[in-house]
Amino acid sequence: AVCHNVQTDPNFAPWRLEALKRGYAACAVFPLLSEGKAFGALAIYSSELDAFDVMEVKLLTELADDLAYGILALRTRADHQRAEESLRKLSQAVEQSPACVVITDMKGDIEYVNRRFTQITGYTVDEVIGKNPRVLKSGKMPEETYRELWATITAGKEWDGEILNRKKNGELFWEHALITPIKNDSGITTHYLGIKEDITARKRADDELRRSRESLRALFSRLQQAREGERRSLARTVHDVLGQSLTALQMNLSWFDVRTGEVANPALQKAMRKKVTDIAELVDSMTTTVQTISSELRPSLLEDVGLAEAIRSESQRFESRSGITCKVEVLQKITRLEAARATTIFRIFQEIMTNVARHSRASRVCIRMECRSGSLLLEVRDNGRGIPKSKLNDSHSLGLIGMRERVMSLAGEINIEGREQEGTTVTVRVPVKTRVESKKKRP
Repeated sequence: AVCHNVQTDPNFAPWRLEALKRGYAACAVFPLLSEGKAFGALAIYSSELDAFDVMEVKLLTELADDLAYGILALRTRADHQRAEESLRKLSQAVEQSPACVVITDMKGDIEYVNRRFTQITGYTVDEVIGKNPRVLKSGKMPEETYRELWATITAGKEWDGEILNRKKNGELFWEHALITPIKNDSGITTHYLGIKEDITARKRADDELRRSRESLRALFSRLQQAREGERRSLARTVHDVLGQSLTALQMNLSWFDVRTGEVANPALQKAMRKKVTDIAELVDSMTTTVQTISSELRPSLLEDVGLAEAIRSESQRFESRSGITCKVEVLQKITRLEAARATTIFRIFQEIMTNVARHSRASRVCIRMECRSGSLLLEVRDNGRGIPKSKLNDSHSLGLIGMRERVMSLAGEINIEGREQEGTTVTVRVPVKTRVESKKKRP
């Protein structure tokens, strides 16, 4: 566009005042074009009217085209340089990555592996290019794993999992692999990218930790069995030896009480009868204490009538000692469990109730037992202040740790939930092999 007279051209009105201040009389503007679209302009001003003739306008138009070409060339070169620099950084990052990087074509044949791949597997780049990643196949993984992997990535989704592979030298190693499709601008998959991390050391550490835990759990179980054996032995000793001794003492007191009647002195006779009565009451108290100790060491109800009745009896004793109301609900009558298993479940219940008495400030406890899907379910729910979340995994909460270990020794599960001022619920689920006789609720 050419303005021959700045002062009179109506199209130049928005810029007239500024142009006159600067002494401009005429102006010519030529667009800088890229693919038919203007990205800038070349503007030339003159202090003379009608300064631009046809020849000058033609030359300035050519100059604008050349200027546009030069600017675009510089921009393109800068873009290329930036792209090349970004590509170089990306290439170096992939090549120097601590993770294995593998790129395959649509058939799964390898087109690229980075340095880490060769370091871990022992294969050179030339040995694997064009090969399928199955060269690493260990033969130790289920075929279903590979079918699932292939079905996932061919469906355009990511596959994330662990694979046991084999190095060139035959050594097995574990990898955590993330395999994802590479798609073009049209969203069509052209390649597959695998990013894999060697987790052999971690798996080995996990296995060692698991074996250590299993060993500790087995030791804990043996210690508990030994402890229960000692309790049974001590309970029998207390019951048999002390019980028999107290029975003999009661018989002797009865004999002495009869002979007291033969004493002629009334005052002496009365004093002797009073002493006999006092001793008899003491013997009765000692007998009750012996029975209590024996029961706490080894509840006879476990052997006599089974776990459900032992828990019911223990709940009654707990209520009388603590003043906390207990409601026991046995949804199914369960035949007797294997002795060691029943004892362990009973000890878990005792620990739960001990925690209720010590910490809950509850006034009511509901105990529920039932068999469901091959498992024995024991639920204890109180209406106390609720166990804080911070205490659930407290290493100093030995009672909770003991409960968890006992449950895990039975291959069971335990869940503890507490709500502030709403109480705590402990749910224990243990697999059992037993026969359910009826579905009768008992108060």
